[in-house]
Amino acid sequence: MDTSKAKKATKKAEQQERTFIEVREHEVKNVRVVDGRNGDLVFFTLVLNGVTIYNCRVATGKNGDFISFPQYKGSNGEYYNNAYASLSDEDSKKILEDVQAAING
Repeated sequence: MDTSKAKKATKKAEQQERTFIEVREHEVKNVRVVDGRNGDLVFFTLVLNGVTIYNCRVATGKNGDFISFPQYKGSNGEYYNNAYASLSDEDSKKILEDVQAAING
């Protein structure tokens, strides 16, 4: 059996069973636009229900923009999240709108 197919199937099953945190309040702070090699990068600080998560990033994927939480690269070359919150699409959209509003001033 191809292990990459098995991993994808497992990941898809996990996404279907995912539960989201209840976002009672959020605040976007310290929005920074940095010139990167492949275009601008947007970093920000996110306060979720009183918990501050530094160095969140707006990432662009095949399905549009999403929130990328801070990560570190392990000795095996894989990336691991320092902090993560499972956000609903609606909450992610609200946060990304706040980031865009902060950029526009």
